[in-house]
Amino acid sequence: MTGIGRDNAPYRRFARVYDALLGDESFSEMRQAFALIQRRHSVRFTSAADIGCGTGTFVDYLCRIGSDPVWGVDLSPQMLEVAARKNSGNRARFLLQDMRRLRLPPRPHVWRSPIQLASRSRFIASARTPSTM
Repeated sequence: MTGIGRDNAPYRRFARVYDALLGDESFSEMRQAFALIQRRHSVRFTSAADIGCGTGTFVDYLCRIGSDPVWGVDLSPQMLEVAARKNSGNRARFLLQDMRRLRLPPRPHVWRSPIQLASRSRFIASARTPSTM
């Protein structure tokens, strides 16, 4: 893990306020879009990974709907600290990794966080129009 998270200066302070500024506000919309994709494509899974999990809000949701294990992956140690506290009572596991060199344990189904997509509207559009992630 040498060098991982070393150059993440913007996230050092941002992790503390992320949920208040973005995370909690966008979660409802993200959850609804995810549920629509699940229903439309009959998605069933027993494990999952949230790549770019930030503070772990969606990881918690995946744990609550029955995924096991759920992996949260982020480059920011500060984001993962918040995520670990938020998910202390569930079976979430966290990895400090750069998604460009992602190495997941066997079998997780990958869920890409909307932050990775170009915009929220593109994410919602993907719920309406299936495409390969």
